[in-house]
Amino acid sequence: MYIPRPKFQPVNRGSLITLAEKPSAIAKVAPESPRPLEMLSGVSTSGPELSVIDSVVHELLISNAYEIDPKMTAESYKIDLSALVRWCGQNARKDDVLKSLNKLRSTTICYTGSEDAARRFQNVQAIIHWEEIKNDDVMIGYQFAAPIKELMRRMPAYAYIELAAIGNGSMSLKYSPALYKYLALQASKKRWLPGEDNEVFVQLSTAKLSEIIGFTGNVGQLTRFLQKSIEEDFTKVRRFSTSVEAIYESGRGNRLHSYAFTLTLRAPDFRHVRLYRDYSNKYANKYGGVDDEHFRVRSDLWTRANRAFNRNGLGSFREKNSFDLWKIALNEALSGKALTDGYNTRSYRGDALLAAIDAEGADFAAWGFLAEEADDHDLLEHLDQGIYVKSMTKIEAEMARRQRLGWKTSKLETRKAKIQKDIEDQKNRPSGQEQTAQYRAEVAERTAALEASRAVEKAFEDEPAVRYPDDFTLTATDEYADFEEHIKPIFTRYREGKIRILHIDNPKIDYKIKASDDQISEFIERLSDFYTVTF
Repeated sequence: MYIPRPKFQPVNRGSLITLAEKPSAIAKVAPESPRPLEMLSGVSTSGPELSVIDSVVHELLISNAYEIDPKMTAESYKIDLSALVRWCGQNARKDDVLKSLNKLRSTTICYTGSEDAARRFQNVQAIIHWEEIKNDDVMIGYQFAAPIKELMRRMPAYAYIELAAIGNGSMSLKYSPALYKYLALQASKKRWLPGEDNEVFVQLSTAKLSEIIGFTGNVGQLTRFLQKSIEEDFTKVRRFSTSVEAIYESGRGNRLHSYAFTLTLRAPDFRHVRLYRDYSNKYANKYGGVDDEHFRVRSDLWTRANRAFNRNGLGSFREKNSFDLWKIALNEALSGKALTDGYNTRSYRGDALLAAIDAEGADFAAWGFLAEEADDHDLLEHLDQGIYVKSMTKIEAEMARRQRLGWKTSKLETRKAKIQKDIEDQKNRPSGQEQTAQYRAEVAERTAALEASRAVEKAFEDEPAVRYPDDFTLTATDEYADFEEHIKPIFTRYREGKIRILHIDNPKIDYKIKASDDQISEFIERLSDFYTVTF
């Protein structure tokens, strides 16, 4: 049952033991299972020994069916064999996938121990499959038995966990699968949301826990089993991480009362995020963002990130943005130049990211990285520091990708050099306070000049108008004085006032003009360098 955190505190807690911290986010690939597996409540399998790749193949078939037909009404489904091989991992081969399909066809499932009478089935074949060959392409056609489709329709969350877990084979301790069954069911009741409270709290008495997993030992043995199970088996669970605390009764002896489990939900597996695509079309599912094969990520992962992580108004995980963010994190890890403190503290950054790629493949590592960023922005906040930081970081990451592929980077180097120059120019610019002081000084200077000009204009307006005679004489004082250049162009613009006679010494001419007193004043002032005026 779910219990709020405060209820985990008894009157006298006594000795508190923490059996496990959050497990490593890097799952270890398990060897083939040595025995048939018991799965969720009342579910078991029989047939050949199932390995991890068998489980992956089965998950992909189910994911493909849910993508195409969420209501599970179709008679059969198809998936391209090459796509199935590619999505099984870097080390998978066509023969491996075909062997897995044959093993799954020989595997039967029994639903006999459930409390729900409608779910009690025996000897249910896991899948029925065939190969359809068209030219050089091979399509895998397959069907699910009616009881499995009924479960997937009626209880998709519960049934999906059951079916996806079949063939896992990674839990080695006797009671771990039963414990996983129960905790997985509790975890399925809450949905992971980025940036939200993603913890589920479950408290079980020692008697109840023993009943659930069928444990027959004493309390000390039960505690030791929990510690070992969570440290060894539950580190391989992807859907949630698990920690547990032993709670002791108050009073004499501090008797162990119950166990408090904390299930920290993780982002959904990217293969479980529906895109409603036809996965039988191999051309719709090519790899995007070409890279070195070791670091290449499937194209639909960025679209799945958009659907899974863009919540609460966040738009940071659009397809291109997610790909750019991944390139930045990958370049950070490969170069060893940390951009933020998350390089050393996060499960999918720095050396931990490279280790995750080696252990799980680039698809799972990229999804884990994006899930961490969606839950708590770190690199995104770093890139929001400014346009120069964002542009430079993205260019360097893209250059690194192109260099891994042996492509040219000359245009990117030119852009990088321009940004570096802009950064240097920015550094040499005056500070904000200096710019403000300079601006204020310029405004004060312009204001003073304007006030002085207005004062002169006012003084001129206050002076009495000068009255000029009807005729006057101009005498050249400069050898470059020229009637056509200096005098005529001015008077041709005058067309107001009374008629006056203008006597000019050089050349000797009389010139009739029509001008006002103000115009005559302007005329005399403009010709003062070349002529003197006599009245």
